[in-house]
Amino acid sequence: MNLLLINPWIYDFAAYDLWAKPLGLLYIASVLRLAGLQISFIDCMDRHHWSLQGTLIRETEFGCGKYHAVEVQKPEHLNFVPRRYKRYGIPVEGFIADLSKCEKPSAILVTSGMTYWYPGVIDVIKRCREMFPETPIILGGTYPTLMPEHAKVHSGADIVVSGEAELQIFDVLSDVLGEVITPPEIAPDNLDTLPYPGLDIYPHLSYAVVQSSRGCPFRCSYCASRVISPQFRHRSPERVAEELRYWEERFQIQDFAFYDDALLVEAENYFIPMMEQYLSLGGTARFHTPNGLDCTSIDDNLARLMKRANFKTLRLSLETASPEQLAHLNRRTDSVARMRLAVEALRAAGFTQREIGVYLLVGVPGQTLQQVKESIDIVLQMGANPRLAEYSPIPHTTLWKEAVEIVKPLDIADEPLYHNNSVYFRLLDEYKDDSLSELRNYIYARIKERTSNEYN
Repeated sequence: MNLLLINPWIYDFAAYDLWAKPLGLLYIASVLRLAGLQISFIDCMDRHHWSLQGTLIRETEFGCGKYHAVEVQKPEHLNFVPRRYKRYGIPVEGFIADLSKCEKPSAILVTSGMTYWYPGVIDVIKRCREMFPETPIILGGTYPTLMPEHAKVHSGADIVVSGEAELQIFDVLSDVLGEVITPPEIAPDNLDTLPYPGLDIYPHLSYAVVQSSRGCPFRCSYCASRVISPQFRHRSPERVAEELRYWEERFQIQDFAFYDDALLVEAENYFIPMMEQYLSLGGTARFHTPNGLDCTSIDDNLARLMKRANFKTLRLSLETASPEQLAHLNRRTDSVARMRLAVEALRAAGFTQREIGVYLLVGVPGQTLQQVKESIDIVLQMGANPRLAEYSPIPHTTLWKEAVEIVKPLDIADEPLYHNNSVYFRLLDEYKDDSLSELRNYIYARIKERTSNEYN
């Protein structure tokens, strides 16, 4: 039995490899191999794919970089957006060549990311169907988890799977292929029973991604973490530390990105012993937190540990400094005070302003441009860098119904393309096409002003 696993292209106005790997699919790859099944793998977003040889690949010092991209026709729903629409990832010819090299698969497993990236899912499934018309195609990932009915109608897949799938996939394959496929002895409720994700399937790795926990105990009104992973649970600190050292030693990985939604929750029981154990094993890699950190646990001791453990990219989650907006987002009303203490601790530990980014949401229903500017000023006064993040309406979140109502008559509930973070804020009366540029220029001007005052 041969199974083909695919991570599809991204169709969007912008995309960047910020430590992006299909971690869910890589876990599926590992459990399938553990069960003795043969797998093939195509990552349409692999910047080091053989079809891109000879193409200049510029990487940051931490392994990130731009994707290869080709402009494509913009979907009719998005004609009002004055930006070019592109297919990001490997050339179509490279994908077709990889497909043609595959022995006819028993089944094809396709993952997915954002709901509004579904055009890439459709494209990949269509091309797979043309080459292997009789092979069942199974779709999983974020898109069918959040919008299963849309995925069933539009994706072209034979089977749509929602939620975590390490065990589900064996029942699905057994039904589709008509024979019992016995899963390995794993228990997703106990994350320590899962094998390491199949990062080794890549011929080249610029970085590795790691997840020490799944789910999130918080209930922020804009986030769907609890829908994707309803149960919040940790791996043991020792198991994570051993995994970090495994990738570091075997594949010479020097950069790790944490995919946790709540990395520092119960830090004294998990994060602190995990990093202490990693350091005791001789670890020397660099660490990055693109998902954003809750600042509640960051005190002087934790900040010093993060500095000692070589954390290089810190992203903290504030979202807004407005008390009204904090309540609207179901965030703590003392978030600004706690963030200020966290930044002070990080700066005292030796982190620079450039290394400490604070996420601020733009385009939340009911938010004004002035509130964003005031939040920018407060973050800069703390000694951190504001990092603008456009709000994307996500099905099943608390804000979803409000986000849908505020832009009627556009039916964003049935058309995921409107969920795009480059699109939604343009639908609000408060914002214009150049609102993001205005805010970025505002940040630049404030930083320049503060630098000039400090110099004088």
